[in-house]
Amino acid sequence: MRDLKFFDRTGHEVSDILHAALREDHNYCSVKVSLLADGSVVSTVWLGRGYSEFYNRWENFETIKAIPLDNDEFEWKDAVHHKTEAEALEYHNSLID
Repeated sequence: MRDLKFFDRTGHEVSDILHAALREDHNYCSVKVSLLADGSVVSTVWLGRGYSEFYNRWENFETIKAIPLDNDEFEWKDAVHHKTEAEALEYHNSLID
């Protein structure tokens, strides 16, 4: 079984109850959203979860690029997980430059 842990935006471990409360706050979860000239959207959000170092899988932040399709829907591309907000913002900015 994986050792699932929860974190706040600064990377401090929090209880599952506090994590659930933070996930309800859209302003807390949304890190950055960018609309590109071609209609694509780059979104970085806080997820606040990760598995133990043994599994080395961190999903504290996620950046996704959404490309518009002809039918008013989006195709989600480039979903990348990050351990820190700084890493997430660096990746986000690399997609919009």
